[in-house]
Amino acid sequence: MRHTILIFVLLSSFLLNEARTYIVSEKQENFDVESFWTRERRAAAKPARERFEKRFTLKKNKDSENDVPPFGTTLVDRSLYSSSPYLQIGKIYFVDPSNNKEYSCSGSAIGGNVVLTAGHCVTSESSDHGFVRNWVYIPGEYNLTSRYGDWPSIKFYTFQDWITDENFSRDVAFVTVSSTSYFNQTIADVTGYLEISTAPMLNDLVAAVGYSSDVFNGIFMSNTYGLIRGRDDDSNSPKPVFIISNLTTGSSGGPWIKNIDIGGSSGRSNLVVGITSYGYDNDPSLRLFSPYFDQDVIDLWTEAISISVRLTFTYALLVLCLIVLVV
Repeated sequence: MRHTILIFVLLSSFLLNEARTYIVSEKQENFDVESFWTRERRAAAKPARERFEKRFTLKKNKDSENDVPPFGTTLVDRSLYSSSPYLQIGKIYFVDPSNNKEYSCSGSAIGGNVVLTAGHCVTSESSDHGFVRNWVYIPGEYNLTSRYGDWPSIKFYTFQDWITDENFSRDVAFVTVSSTSYFNQTIADVTGYLEISTAPMLNDLVAAVGYSSDVFNGIFMSNTYGLIRGRDDDSNSPKPVFIISNLTTGSSGGPWIKNIDIGGSSGRSNLVVGITSYGYDNDPSLRLFSPYFDQDVIDLWTEAISISVRLTFTYALLVLCLIVLVV
């Protein structure tokens, strides 16, 4: 028994040391989502990436003449919002406490009660890069409405390198969420979820999906198809990958989906291999970048999922205890 306890303590210590590459927020304060995120306030929210545009290096692509033209961005048909993979994609709103302004992003349900998005969709622009507040995910939002509830944040999970260095190669975040609209159900129970995968390969065809602000001010979901063309040699490792796309701000955090299969189930189809993160001003080739999804991204997702499952189990246990006490 003592040996078992010792092994458990050592393993826990090891895992905690490993987790120091990640940052986990404190539990977020509750707020009344419906009264705060009114239709008018959501319509006025600005794309989150606009806060960081001034920090992007302005440069031309050295190989622009060899790049293929964009496939083009199209609106997702309204009839597809209730089908995978679009049912598992939604819009994000939050307030940046550094200026008390409202912003928007995109995200996707990625298992349990976990949403995948960009790191800059959960952190403040302030010098200490604290976390945002009044964060909510609205799956399948269409023209500022949704049939699948509002899912406010519980905790944020992102990389230390993003928090301390604003390293866009680690511009990834996972968010545990909850809902008072669905009794003891996860977002995966309500909408389903997309599978996450690693190591996108050169010439993989992906669909980048999100609420691009240049299309009806981002009130509808857009997608664009593109081949993964290469890496960002001017970035830190692991070097981000890029496609050619004219998706703009507002699509930040939206998934890059490989083997897209409309209406398909999880498995070998609808694999998330990246997210929309950044692009360079004055880049004639319209390169759009995603952090490279390596094992560290999977480890961070695993951490968020494990906490999500424990919270769901604890809640179910508490409900069961209350039922027993009442009976």
